[in-house]
Amino acid sequence: MHWRNSNFQIAYFIAGKCHTADHAYKMLCELREERVTALNANKGAGLRRQALLRKRDSFFCKLAPWIRLEIEAKLHEAELNKDIYPAMQAQCEREIEFIEKCIGIVQPLRKYKEVPDHEAHQACQREEWRLELMDRAENFLMSGGIIPADHLDTMRAHPDWEKIIHPYIGRIQHMARAHDFSFVNGNAPFLKVLETLLLEDKS
Repeated sequence: MHWRNSNFQIAYFIAGKCHTADHAYKMLCELREERVTALNANKGAGLRRQALLRKRDSFFCKLAPWIRLEIEAKLHEAELNKDIYPAMQAQCEREIEFIEKCIGIVQPLRKYKEVPDHEAHQACQREEWRLELMDRAENFLMSGGIIPADHLDTMRAHPDWEKIIHPYIGRIQHMARAHDFSFVNGNAPFLKVLETLLLEDKS
């Protein structure tokens, strides 16, 4: 297929895996930038072909035939792939369209939407990391019962360790002993809306 990420991956494993709307917005913006860059690169294929043709016919290539051979190989490769370029471009445009829809969902839920993106991306990191570490604690304690030393070291380095993360680990340990495997930390509030968007996209 011609996609980088399916809509399912974007909704559940990229945006949906984030714990805050601001971080989901950051991840979606980065994904959109990558896809737009790929789309622009595809649109520039015609100009690159023209450049290769001119270089192939230049006096320099007559003096260095091995360079001409390399150019011929690139042109041949481009010719073989020309039929898939439209499909790649169309799928890239569909991905960008879905990403834009996801951004529209998380945007109103953002805590830092009133500040520039570069500031918002930094401002959300403390909360996002706190919730991520709490989520990791759940996974470790609900599966193996032990938090590895290197992950525990990361948790202890977080400024919310003493007041929030450590007490939370105690709750999870109590739940594990009681065989209560519900997710205390829960999913991000925007995940349900992203699920609805997936259902609408199928129609």
